[in-house]
Amino acid sequence: MKHFTKLLAVSALGLVFLGTTLEAQTLDPIGTYDVSISADFDGTIMELSGTMMFENSDDGLAGSIEVEVPGAPASGPGQLSNIMVEGMGMTFSVDAEGMIVAFQVRFGDAGFRGTFDLGGFGGGTITGVKR
Repeated sequence: MKHFTKLLAVSALGLVFLGTTLEAQTLDPIGTYDVSISADFDGTIMELSGTMMFENSDDGLAGSIEVEVPGAPASGPGQLSNIMVEGMGMTFSVDAEGMIVAFQVRFGDAGFRGTFDLGGFGGGTITGVKR
């Protein structure tokens, strides 16, 4: 009987783990997001805002980001590349005037939040709220 109780306990534990991994969520990022960015440029902290957009294309997901940098001329939106989706997470990068910025975000009900790396010159956090 003791062996049977252990077997039931292990089976129940297995069902708990299986239940959580089998609950696949479908990520639908399509839309426009207002983004807030806290960037650490080699020790200098900047708070930035802008917009990010995701759309379907013939090749899968496509997107762009446009950030307002105080004192810098507008350069237009940067095109997102290397977009990879896994569950509710997404990674992508953008070429910011020769510097590749790598993002890693996780989507929730109202948008996303995540981090980014400035190619060795710093990094920061990003939050996006869907319009």
